[in-house]
Amino acid sequence: MTNQNDNPSLINRDVLAEVLSNFIDALKKAEDDFSTSLFNTFNNLVEIYKDSQISQEEKERILDLSRKLADEQMIATLDEDVAFFENFKCTSKNIKTFYNRYSKGEEFSYLISELKESEKIDKRYLLEAIKNYKHKSYMSCAMLLLSIIDARFLLTSEDENGLKRKLTSTLALEKLEEIKEEKTLDFVFLIETNTLFILCNMFKHAHNFKKEPDYINRNFLFHGLSKRRIDKYDCIKLFIICSYVNYLF
Repeated sequence: MTNQNDNPSLINRDVLAEVLSNFIDALKKAEDDFSTSLFNTFNNLVEIYKDSQISQEEKERILDLSRKLADEQMIATLDEDVAFFENFKCTSKNIKTFYNRYSKGEEFSYLISELKESEKIDKRYLLEAIKNYKHKSYMSCAMLLLSIIDARFLLTSEDENGLKRKLTSTLALEKLEEIKEEKTLDFVFLIETNTLFILCNMFKHAHNFKKEPDYINRNFLFHGLSKRRIDKYDCIKLFIICSYVNYLF
């Protein structure tokens, strides 16, 4: 009788099965790390604002608005205020019109220049994303920008010893203080919570890839199972989110 271990094809299948099993475990751990980092960040935000001048009723109102905007894939921007987004009608046309102004000219140049100054972003990914955006390769651009966001979460998650892998950036801290000086506290709370809700949607578990959401989902896109058309507006939102991630994480 032939020994099972003498059959190379069986050995190869066993090795392959083990490799795939390890790979799947690693993917699950990465998703868990991301979720934990996001959850901790949200809890930290709530704690920071607990003793602020914003009333509990106001915080709940802003949280509802943040979630509503995120469900429409609407990321709040710093040149508006809470009232603007409360009254904004989230139709497809209005959203495209709103983000179109950031897609070119001075607004786009300013957005990109801020990202280029960041100490937290790998410039290879950023420059490649910008190049792809300008060449209208929007799927490639989106994947690179999502990778930048992904990296921030990995660097702020806990390592095996329970230590925080958090990078510090004087520039980012100064930027956050600058924003808080220029904007009302309730608007900063809107920006921060809205960004987190958006990220929750974008990085949500794919649930066996049975139904793709209407917005970009990192897991569908990175596993080659996305059927969704990615356009320049998706990329502009991701550029904006990358700029916020600079001081949130």
